Amino acid sequence: MNRTASKGKQFAAGLRNSGWILLLGLLLGAVGRWSAYHAPFLAELASGIPLWILLGCLVSLGSRSSWRAGCNVFLLLGGMVCASYFTTELMSAPQSWKFLAGWGAAAVFSPVPGFFVWYARGGSLQAWILRLGVLAFQTLAMLAASGGARLLNMLLIAATAAVLLWDKAVERRPL
Repeated sequence: MNRTASKGKQFAAGLRNSGWILLLGLLLGAVGRWSAYHAPFLAELASGIPLWILLGCLVSLGSRSSWRAGCNVFLLLGGMVCASYFTTELMSAPQSWKFLAGWGAAAVFSPVPGFFVWYARGGSLQAWILRLGVLAFQTLAMLAASGGARLLNMLLIAATAAVLLWDKAVERRPL
């Protein structure tokens, strides 16, 4: 009986955490799109690929299971894309369909890397390969999207490396 009650509490906590992740995506998407027109210094951070990879890694590694990690990363990016679109519409600003299509595709396929990044824990060879793959992809995305290395993006890549290695130093409680 206690086991069922405990599973019910875990399920409710998982739904609550997923709701918070969706709200975070919505908030950051709205702020990112607003900043593109009103605060360009903030837009550099909010619309950059390295930030969203960092946030996706945080969400994925903090999830209770690989399946929940994939769902949570999808909620984060899906919320960002929806909020970005609606914020642009509310501001009557020009819509970049290329931007929307690119981030929309990233959101649709985000559960796959979210699922696999969850396995980047521990000291196995598989975990190290996944970590290096995430950092390599993040670096290539920065170079392709930004046209070169930028200090802010390099700091975000360093922060991602720290997040991917964090389980070596700290016992964490999953979301």
